[in-house]
Amino acid sequence: MREGDLIRLKEPFTPTPVSLRPYYFGQVVALVTVGSNTAVLVYLCDRDGLAILTDEKSEPILYSFWVCEVEFWCDRASS
Repeated sequence: MREGDLIRLKEPFTPTPVSLRPYYFGQVVALVTVGSNTAVLVYLCDRDGLAILTDEKSEPILYSFWVCEVEFWCDRASS
């Protein structure tokens, strides 16, 4: 897993309590080691990695998941 890859969340994630849309995919921004664990920093996105969740200023929102909470989906670095 590396920057630009797509991951699939093992459990759907809803960014806010009032949001009706759960997210299942993310685009890897970075991998971060925290002690003996690894966190995956991602932008939440659609299955193709094209529609990335943004804030009110159209900036992508960064989310963090433990590596055990995600699985590799596809390699985007080659596209």
